[in-house]
Amino acid sequence: MTQPGGFPPGVAARPRLDGGCRAFVKSAGPEPNPDTPRLHRVLTGLGELASAMTPAPIDAPTAAERFGGAFQGWRLLAAGEDLSGLDPWARRNLARLAVLEGAWEEASAGTTLAHADLRADNLLLTADRVVVVDWPWACLAAPWLDLVTTLPSVRTQGGPPPAGVFAGHPLARDAGDEAVTSVLAALAGYFVREGGQPPPPDLPTLRAFQKAQGRAALDWLRRRMGSSP
Repeated sequence: MTQPGGFPPGVAARPRLDGGCRAFVKSAGPEPNPDTPRLHRVLTGLGELASAMTPAPIDAPTAAERFGGAFQGWRLLAAGEDLSGLDPWARRNLARLAVLEGAWEEASAGTTLAHADLRADNLLLTADRVVVVDWPWACLAAPWLDLVTTLPSVRTQGGPPPAGVFAGHPLARDAGDEAVTSVLAALAGYFVREGGQPPPPDLPTLRAFQKAQGRAALDWLRRRMGSSP
């Protein structure tokens, strides 16, 4: 029986097996949505990357050391910065968000070498594999860090909501809910605050990019926290 719901076109069915039990099966092909198989190739690649990079093959700073000075967005806003352009839900929950963000360093700890800046322009799709390029922000982190930080970017480019993709990915199985929420809070706070800053003279499109990422990350965070807009 074909199941309703979901975003990408393709088979979503609950077949009855010979033994009488049921299974849930999804599949995707080049028609009618040619981008769906490519998305699954990237998601598989993220899992393979985390496996290959655990334990880290080189020395690198921890995620906390790499981003500790940057992932303080909610705390900086709560300390008295201008809130005039802040999302209403974020403004009402600013103190709570600052507390969540404060736990991200411990939550992100791990022995995986994470890329920490994965998005479309850092991924090359060949005929049979995904190649990850540009590693200036490489750091030691939990194996699921790259998945969490990548999905808001995917969303801004027309991809599916992050929550469902993350929940269905193998990397999410061993990821604690509170740890993921803390890291997501730190990511959202960084992008939301940075997106409200004046544009750098040599990077005129940066703030628009950060605002879009912030909106996607904040929407995912709000849903994880079980809150209405």
